[in-house]
Amino acid sequence: MKYIVRLLIPGWLFTAGCQNNLVSDSREPLIPKDTTRLLEKKNTLFAFVGEKVYVKYSKEENSDLDNAFHARYKILQSVYGSYDGDEIDFMAYIHGPGPDFSKYRYVLLYVSKDENGYYLEKYQFNDVYPTKNNRWAGRYSYTNGYDDQLNGISQLKPEKIPFRYEITDFPELEYDKAYIKEPYYKIEDGKAQAVYGNYVEDLFL
Repeated sequence: MKYIVRLLIPGWLFTAGCQNNLVSDSREPLIPKDTTRLLEKKNTLFAFVGEKVYVKYSKEENSDLDNAFHARYKILQSVYGSYDGDEIDFMAYIHGPGPDFSKYRYVLLYVSKDENGYYLEKYQFNDVYPTKNNRWAGRYSYTNGYDDQLNGISQLKPEKIPFRYEITDFPELEYDKAYIKEPYYKIEDGKAQAVYGNYVEDLFL
């Protein structure tokens, strides 16, 4: 059985002028880099909430194992690290037909830099959504590592999130009933509304 998945806040609230001022300061990273630690000081990781400009297949950049995609995203909120610009270009190498992150409007992305430019840390992303308190959060997802709490790997716990607007389509396996469950989603009349999730600061950690 498949569900239509909805966030709790009606979509018209978002489309009627809430796209601006989604967060208080997109330039200042939410998580400061600890420059007293050598490894952290030298790393080039930049984590950010982005909005897709385009994602294009790049045949000439393919490797033996992966398909290559050139992506450009508008930077909406810096989460960790820094980048000088409003948009960022990076390469994503995917073992499959296309990158899942490109199916969502807003995503928390993790990119690093080498001598050739920026590249996506493989498969590292979260679909995220604006909240009524001007923050960004991801919905409850089985990919967020909640099950790792059992063996002490993860301390992440889902919490109730005041999502700002309604989403009617999630184009991935979480349509499956096994992953859409109460109390994390409110299930009613064949529809599932996201109630729980995590803010981007917690998803990054």
